[in-house]
Amino acid sequence: MAPLVKERTWHGPQQFKDAADGAVVMTLDVTDDYALRNWILGFGRFVKVLAPPQLVKSMEEELEAARQQYGAGGVAVDSDVQPPLPFPLTSLANA
Repeated sequence: MAPLVKERTWHGPQQFKDAADGAVVMTLDVTDDYALRNWILGFGRFVKVLAPPQLVKSMEEELEAARQQYGAGGVAVDSDVQPPLPFPLTSLANA
């Protein structure tokens, strides 16, 4: 995944640093918002947020909530009811 990430311009001034294990560390100056978080989550297991701490925590919480849907006590997948969203849809309409 690292070569694919490096060949694209994702956002304005971006910096890359190659890691010894073949990974790449990308540094961006962006706003921490819903769009950024969803973009990061779109990389799945191929990405790890290193900083800032509040974004790391947010990603950990989101991934844990997703994991719980597959384990005991999670939302039943055979239910006809949509699982609750982490925010009311009116928040998106007013954004």
